[in-house]
Order: sequence, then structure tokens, then C-alpha cells
Amino acid sequence: MHVCGIALLDESKYRDTMHRVAARLHAADCEALDRKGNPILLPFDVDGRFTIDANGEPAFALCNFEFVRGLYRPIR
Repeated sequence: MHVCGIALLDESKYRDTMHRVAARLHAADCEALDRKGNPILLPFDVDGRFTIDANGEPAFALCNFEFVRGLYRPIR
């Protein structure tokens, strides 16, 4: 879907992207405090399409670490 020449995520792709964000944060023993995706950047190419990662999914980056906290993990 496009609005004014800029790509938008549909609901399914948005949910998939948010699950990938959560999984990547969890792998680093962290979690997102903002579940709406506000601190997530989705880069665009010069044609207004999402930049795609190596897996063919929209690339993303965190833009504000105030919305991320570390998970408590006991020392083993």
C-alpha cells in the first residue's frame, strides 16, 4: 500500500515486524516498553519503498533506547 508515494505496512506485515523486533530484543536479554512501535525506524530507499534485509523482510532499527529495558536474568 502507498500513500503520497510512500510505502505503508499492512497489519500483517506490521505484526510480523513487531514480532521480529521483540525476538531480536529478547535475544539480547531486553524487552520493548513501547509495544506500539514508536521507537522503531523503518528505512526507505530513494523510490519510497522499504529497505529489505537479507531475509526479504523490512529492515528496522531502534531510535530510542529509553523504551528498552534489560530483562532480569539470574546468574547461573
